[in-house]
Amino acid sequence: MATKKKTTKPKKVCFIRLLSGDDLIAEIIKKTADLFVVKNPMLILNHLEIEEGRQTLVMYPWIPQGIALGNTAEIKIENLVMINDIEPSIQDYYEGMCELAFATKSKIVGSTATKMSELEENKGKNILAFDASKKKDFN
Repeated sequence: MATKKKTTKPKKVCFIRLLSGDDLIAEIIKKTADLFVVKNPMLILNHLEIEEGRQTLVMYPWIPQGIALGNTAEIKIENLVMINDIEPSIQDYYEGMCELAFATKSKIVGSTATKMSELEENKGKNILAFDASKKKDFN
């Protein structure tokens, strides 16, 4: 008797821009006519340094850890501006950040940071950033 080979469906991880202006990367686990459900949504801070020719992405949980239960959220379609696929390197970074943020339940600092200087002040406090031009993580 032949055994069935179990295939795993690849995660559908996407970039999501909301009407509120929040930019997220999240795994989409369900879509309906009125809403979609995301798992492990990460808010993105994007900093472009034109003179250096690099882009820095910082991610942290969109759902406040230690306050809200679970790592899923329902988002109404009317709050959606756009949704798009992401680069494989960004998906790898997202999955690493999810592992850090959700598996270890570590505190991710920087939720109120609006400028790169504020992120620099929090250096070494579990903020991970991704330098897209060099494709590496740095603290």
